[in-house]
Amino acid sequence: MNYGEFNRAIEPNEDSLFYLKNIIDENKADFAAGFDCDADRVEILLKDGQLLSGNYILALVVYEILLNATNTKNQYVVVNDATSNVVREVAQKLGAKIKEVEVGETNVVEEMHRLKSIIGGEGSSGGAIIPPSKCRDGILTSLMVLSIVAKQQKRLDYIIEDLPKYYTLRRRMEFDKTKHNNIKKYLKGYYSKKGFEARETSLKGSLKVITGKNSFIWFRASRTEAGIFRIISDSDKKEEAEKLMEEAVGVFNKANE
Repeated sequence: MNYGEFNRAIEPNEDSLFYLKNIIDENKADFAAGFDCDADRVEILLKDGQLLSGNYILALVVYEILLNATNTKNQYVVVNDATSNVVREVAQKLGAKIKEVEVGETNVVEEMHRLKSIIGGEGSSGGAIIPPSKCRDGILTSLMVLSIVAKQQKRLDYIIEDLPKYYTLRRRMEFDKTKHNNIKKYLKGYYSKKGFEARETSLKGSLKVITGKNSFIWFRASRTEAGIFRIISDSDKKEEAEKLMEEAVGVFNKANE
């Protein structure tokens, strides 16, 4: 083995980690984990070849941390505003509060420090932030998952089934960068006229539209991919998540004309 060299695509995703399915089968394992180059992110591949959503990895860790906390009444779980409501529901069921911040690990860490939070993270990336660590840690997160599995003596996919069910859809949309501000303004106006709460972190940041008690649609221009807008829909009902995404894509295309 040549250390520092990847024999697969660096980005850990369903395509690059597919080879792990054979390793799972050969070893009669329940799941396998893959990391990016600095191991701040972990992706977990299940027996059926599907990746476990980072939102569910975070929800699982949040549940375990809060379950073992001495007092959750005044405890905050800090997440970015693109994180699925599955994390919010898990936290609230255990008496904690959710605090959302703009996407970005630094934003989460700074708010965790301010609120003295015992757990936080970004559902869009498979790495929880577990103090005293001050960054996403894929290895620590995977060890936490292994600890949960060992404690419960159940397969990971069965443990996940006990968590609230949410459906999260993602789309990447090309757009004219010169139209960014007008697109955001159009989107905000469209959803506000429908009576929905539209939360905007900043002009260059995200726009999150609360469409129901357990559903939202989220828009943000990518900071790493030029000319790409990211859209996320999230709901506890599959049909609602699909409907929200279909509408969002149509509205976005209209705004980008």
